[in-house]
Amino acid sequence: MSIPEILGTSWSTIGAAVIATVAIYVAVIVTTRLAGLRTFAKMSAFDFAATIATGSIIASAALTTASLAVGLVGLVVLFTVQVAIGVMRRSDALKSLIDNRPILLVEDGQLLEGNMRTARVQADDIRAKLRSHDIGRLADVRYVVLETSGDISVMSTADEIDDFVMEGVRR
Repeated sequence: MSIPEILGTSWSTIGAAVIATVAIYVAVIVTTRLAGLRTFAKMSAFDFAATIATGSIIASAALTTASLAVGLVGLVVLFTVQVAIGVMRRSDALKSLIDNRPILLVEDGQLLEGNMRTARVQADDIRAKLRSHDIGRLADVRYVVLETSGDISVMSTADEIDDFVMEGVRR
């Protein structure tokens, strides 16, 4: 029994998959370099969707369920849309449509339970984040913010915090 028979495919299909995988990999590197570092950084909902779609396009092209040309076109279109969304984020009006705003979860040592419900964050999540920041008392917390990336930021009462840092945070 030959290797292609064992693998259930032909040498030409294996070769096409290798070529498509290498080509789509190179295309991802090139388009990521053109689109910028933020492409796969901390993700908003749009970034997450683009990452999932990128994986799907890569898989389709590598597994030859779509032609290499279709995969490359899909990848270029996807990264073009990603860059366009990045440009639209520069406008405050469009940014509010694209991204969630950060939301305040704790202020001056008090849990903001309404905001926690809105953000679907539990007190256990906040406790864990406080412990990871070596904060032993809720009274020592000035602000806890759920960021647009899903990260939780903690600022203690010992920190000097100016208005710029809290700009845009929902209270």
